[in-house]
Amino acid sequence: MHAFLLLPSKRMPPLSFLPSAFSHQFSQAQHSGTELPFFSPGRQNSFLFSSQGGIASRSEAFKKHLVSGVIRQAASQSLRTAKMPSSKPGKATKVAGARANKVVEAKLRAKVKTKALHKAQPKLTLPLELIPNVFRFAWPSVRYKMILVSRPWHDMLIKLFYSEIFVVFESDFHLLFRTLNDNLERFRWITSFEVYAHSDSEEDYTAPWSPDSFVKLSTLLTISHPDRVSFTFSSLEPECPCLYTLGWSKGELTFDTGAEVEEIEDEVHHLAQTLCWIYADEAKSLKSFGGYTPNVPTFKGLRTIALRRDQIIAGDRTWYPPRNLDQWRLEVLDPYDRTRIVSQIPRWTRSFDVDFLTPPMMLPRWPAPKTPIPSRVLRYAPPRKPYAFDKSVKNDWRSELAAYKGGGALEIMFRNGVLWNAYYETIEVYIEMAVESKKFPDGVRRVRIPDAKRGLLHVDPLPLLDIQVPDVEYETEGGCNCPYH
Repeated sequence: MHAFLLLPSKRMPPLSFLPSAFSHQFSQAQHSGTELPFFSPGRQNSFLFSSQGGIASRSEAFKKHLVSGVIRQAASQSLRTAKMPSSKPGKATKVAGARANKVVEAKLRAKVKTKALHKAQPKLTLPLELIPNVFRFAWPSVRYKMILVSRPWHDMLIKLFYSEIFVVFESDFHLLFRTLNDNLERFRWITSFEVYAHSDSEEDYTAPWSPDSFVKLSTLLTISHPDRVSFTFSSLEPECPCLYTLGWSKGELTFDTGAEVEEIEDEVHHLAQTLCWIYADEAKSLKSFGGYTPNVPTFKGLRTIALRRDQIIAGDRTWYPPRNLDQWRLEVLDPYDRTRIVSQIPRWTRSFDVDFLTPPMMLPRWPAPKTPIPSRVLRYAPPRKPYAFDKSVKNDWRSELAAYKGGGALEIMFRNGVLWNAYYETIEVYIEMAVESKKFPDGVRRVRIPDAKRGLLHVDPLPLLDIQVPDVEYETEGGCNCPYH
């Protein structure tokens, strides 16, 4: 059993959680040495008043008991000091007094608990290292406001502010380049760089960029090496309606000029070459729709290539595809594309997709492989426009089948909703003639193009296989790099 001591001391401060209605009674008890009604002498859960005026609690249970006693004492004090009628109170008055006592007790109890919670709970603060992760999802305008809050926030968010850049006007790009030139370390902070200098309407007209801006763009790409690049801009000549789209994202290079070769400006060629040489070792896929980019690298890691009216495979054979490029996707518009591209496809190709817009369809001139190419699939989409499927077209397709020696499987891709009535009849003729030729040991199939896809190039390519097939022809030719023999 612990003794209960109450030592009077003038330096003893009143309890911070005692109500003001009880402070006078507690002060008198402190100087007189008397016990307060809610103190329990002789118990283990008692308070000990030291000679320094401090208080030591023996348990949390007694602390709750103390608070409850303070509330009851203050409620009783409040009721005693209230003005009551001089006559003897009746039953109704006693009930009202009991209700008032409960209301006062409830309010005081809530007030005491609120103060205790505020003192017990620690202050929750967000670590400064997590603030950039929070504002990563904010708009650039919001990020700019946040870096102006204070110097610590500026130092934390300045890299995030430069990580994703979107430019529309040429004047803004010159200002950005001037700032980067004054702070060279900020070049490496750029992870995503997008330029959209094209006006979709006359109200949002954007003037064509100057050749000097294209030089600065090449410099920025060379130094920054962003993870994502997207350039969309009009031709440098105002009277030319060409629209250029260049980009890099997740191992894929994209070039879409939408113009004839002779219409492409030299500045666009230089910018495309810069993209090719910067990401040559990382590129896994290449999409080149229109135009010709001279002096491009070999792309040693290239696996997939998609071409439309493109002259990347030049007539003088200045570019040879890498050995691991085994997936080709083409959109053939005219006979020149068939002769120049289809006939030049490397013999080790495993997946070959061709969307023919005009007849006749042409098969690759591959030699008979000494080692069969595993999972080789040719996906051909016949023309959808009303061209006459006459006797000459049938003879051309029959001669192509007779000259084909590559093996594999053939898939004839067709679409629903074609208005040409003879379209589905030609699909059946192509399939029947391919089956009769017996040139595809893995089968001839009919496959429908999804309605949401505009063409064969918009359909997802076949999955790549990491199977290296030995090229016997390459070894017998003494290591010749030319794949067209």
